[in-house]
Amino acid sequence: MESNSLRSILFGAAASLVAGIGVVEYEFHFINPNKKIITETTTATTSPLQVMSSASFIPGKYPQASERYLTQNELSKCNDWELKIMRNEIYARHGYVFNINKEIIDYFNSQNWYINIRKTSSNQDYIYNNYLSKIEKHNIDIIKICERD
Repeated sequence: MESNSLRSILFGAAASLVAGIGVVEYEFHFINPNKKIITETTTATTSPLQVMSSASFIPGKYPQASERYLTQNELSKCNDWELKIMRNEIYARHGYVFNINKEIIDYFNSQNWYINIRKTSSNQDYIYNNYLSKIEKHNIDIIKICERD
């Protein structure tokens, strides 16, 4: 598959519980622009909202924000930073180019799974309207409500 806009392809991923409750190990395989396979492994301690099933292949700290409808009740347990990361992670998975908030730019540029592909836009409204699923749109909207509270 050749595309000028697609600089990297995620072709496999695995997630499994390791070394006790609440620790997840992720392994992602990417093909970079030079067609070299890159393997990234990340181990993370999870919060209640971060528990994943072994069938989940969505990268990031909060994959459930792209998998299922979240509720205000479960989001109320998150702090402001977690909500901000969760919301922006949805955009990041669609190749959003972060360019305003230095904290967010630095956070996502430090994430092994985040690949800054310019196939989309640095305009969140464009990505929201053209790339996000109904679940992701719902979750962004409800996260914004919780961020205001």
